[in-house]
Amino acid sequence: MKKTNQKTEQVSKLQPFPFIAGEDYLLKLENGDYAVAYWDNGQFFSGFGDRYVDEKIVGIVALRTLGYKMKRRYNVAICPRWDLPVEHLNTEAGIQFCERELQDMYDGEFPLVLLDTREIAKNICYDLLFYLFLIYPSYYESFFSLIKEISEKRNVEQILRDCFGEPCELAKKKIPAIEKDILGMYEEFKGDNGGFVNRKFDENYRLSSQHILCRYEHSLESFVKTGYLHQYEYIEDKYPEAIRVEEENGEEIEVMDLLFFYDRKKLDEDAIRQRINFFASETKCEVRVVVIKFDDVSQQEDDR
Repeated sequence: MKKTNQKTEQVSKLQPFPFIAGEDYLLKLENGDYAVAYWDNGQFFSGFGDRYVDEKIVGIVALRTLGYKMKRRYNVAICPRWDLPVEHLNTEAGIQFCERELQDMYDGEFPLVLLDTREIAKNICYDLLFYLFLIYPSYYESFFSLIKEISEKRNVEQILRDCFGEPCELAKKKIPAIEKDILGMYEEFKGDNGGFVNRKFDENYRLSSQHILCRYEHSLESFVKTGYLHQYEYIEDKYPEAIRVEEENGEEIEVMDLLFFYDRKKLDEDAIRQRINFFASETKCEVRVVVIKFDDVSQQEDDR
C-alpha cells in the first residue's frame, strides 16, 4: 500500500507535454499502428490529409528529436482536358501515375474537381466566403459583415448543410479549422472595421465575379461530399502506392505525381504559375512542373 501511494504521488507531479503548434509528431496508436501528425488547436491532425486523429494514442515522439524528416517533391503535370499522354509524361518527365489512380479517373471515382488547374492552390475559407458573398447579395451587405457573422456564430457546418447537404465525417472534422481561420481573418480586418477588405471585395467585384460562381459551388460541393481539399491528400489516403521514394544527391526523398487539366480553349500560364508558387510555399516542398500544350504537344519544365 505504501508503494502504491508513493507512485500516485509521483505521477501527480508530472507536467503536461509541451506540444508546439505546427510541430510534427510520431504517434503510436493503441492498435499498434504509427501515424505522423501535427499539433494544432488542441488536437492532433494527420500529416497526410489533415484529418483529426481520433484513435487512442499510447506513445508520442516529436520528429525533430529524431533528427530526420524525409523531404517530398511533387511532380505536377498540366494537361489539356481530357488528354493524358501517359507514355510521354513517363519517358520525358519521369511521371508515373499508379494504375488504380488512373482507373478511378477513367471510371469517374476520382473527384474531378481535384483535377482542375484552378484547384492547384486553394483556400477553402475564401471559397466559402466568396460563394456566400456572391449568392446572397441581399443578406450580406459587405464582405466584412460576412466574415464577422461567421466568426461569431461558428456556423460553417450548418451553412454547408443548407447549401450542399449533410457534410461527410471527414469534412466535419475539418470544419473547426475553417472556422478558426475565418476568425483569424476577422481579427486581421477588424482594425478599420473592415474598410480595407470591403474596398477590395465590393459590389463591383460581386457583379464581375458571377461567372466564376459555379467554380466555388463545385469546389464546396466536392468538399462536403468527400472531405478532401487537395489532390495530394486524396492520393495519400486512397493510393499510398503512388508515393515512391527516390534518391537525389545521395538523399532519399518522397515523390508524388499530381495531374491537373486546363480548358483547351484557354491556357493561362501566368495564373498556373501563381498557383504553383503558392502551392510550393504552402507545402514547403520542391515542385517540378510539366505543361503539355494542346496546340503543338510541346513540353515545358519548371522547378519551384
